[in-house]
Amino acid sequence: DTKVTALESDMTVVKDKVDALDTKVTALESDMAVVKDKVVALDTKVTALESDMTVVKDKVAALDTKVTALESDVTIVKDKVVALDTKVTKIQLTQESDILPRLQNIEACYIDTYKRYLQDSERMETAFEDIVVLKTVVADHSEKLKYVS
Repeated sequence: DTKVTALESDMTVVKDKVDALDTKVTALESDMAVVKDKVVALDTKVTALESDMTVVKDKVAALDTKVTALESDVTIVKDKVVALDTKVTKIQLTQESDILPRLQNIEACYIDTYKRYLQDSERMETAFEDIVVLKTVVADHSEKLKYVS
């Protein structure tokens, strides 16, 4: 009988332990269900992120193509600016060494001519007045010569 009692006592202890394990397994199953739901949610989010990343990769590839084209265009523009800079420098040198001295010479000639005309303009007024007087005298003398002849 003591053996049966001891066995029953051991069985009770084992049953209590099994019950405790069963409670813990139930709790673990519940926790696992929560974890499973979270993993499913994370999987959905990861799938969405992968899709978004594909879109981003496509956009980055398109931008890379555009940047490459822009770099090419900028190189062309830089070359043209260098060429224009060279031409502008040549034009400036031509203006300074050839055109400006010629313009200054032309200006000096016109100014000298203007000064001569300005000085002679007063004399011209006197000459015009003298011509009017001469016309009158000649006309008068012509009349007198008609009567004499």
